[in-house]
Amino acid sequence: GVDGGSLAPNLRDPGRTLDTTVYSEIARGTPGAKHMLRHGDFKYVYNPDMDQLYDMRRDPKEMTNLALSPQYKDRVATMKADLKRVQGF
Repeated sequence: GVDGGSLAPNLRDPGRTLDTTVYSEIARGTPGAKHMLRHGDFKYVYNPDMDQLYDMRRDPKEMTNLALSPQYKDRVATMKADLKRVQGF
């Protein structure tokens, strides 16, 4: 009765990556709402104040916001569009 698949193969092989998109939200409908989309190694967070993008493999503690770097501009735009499609905001 649980949606999803087993993560056991990932535990056996930490270098394995999945081509799965994950969405979550917090405080929906409030001024502080945040929406997150994770695809592959990248996590995008929509925040009304500032976009956030993290490479979770290289920066698992989310210390470097790649959305501030011009070289990630296209990835931010793509993930933001994907998030809007998933969430409809």
